Amino acid sequence: MAGLVAVAVVVSLAGGASAQDSVIKSLHQAAADGDLEAVKARIEGRADVNALAEEGRTALACAIVARKEQVGRALLEAGANRNQRSREGFPL
Repeated sequence: MAGLVAVAVVVSLAGGASAQDSVIKSLHQAAADGDLEAVKARIEGRADVNALAEEGRTALACAIVARKEQVGRALLEAGANRNQRSREGFPL
């Protein structure tokens, strides 16, 4: 899985996205997919667990919508703000 994440980052960087944008996008996708190991890897890599993705959601919101409880717990333990609102001001 780490190889796929690395490829995704390289491809994304080639398209003009910043490295941080790529990390945020991969964290949010892993949260939505319920990929606990990938989420933990992004956390260990110091990804901002409260960063908003392009659509304005946090990784925690992605995990909640997808009903990925273990991922949600991991994000909370890593400091995800359960009270953070979306870019439009909506609560989780």
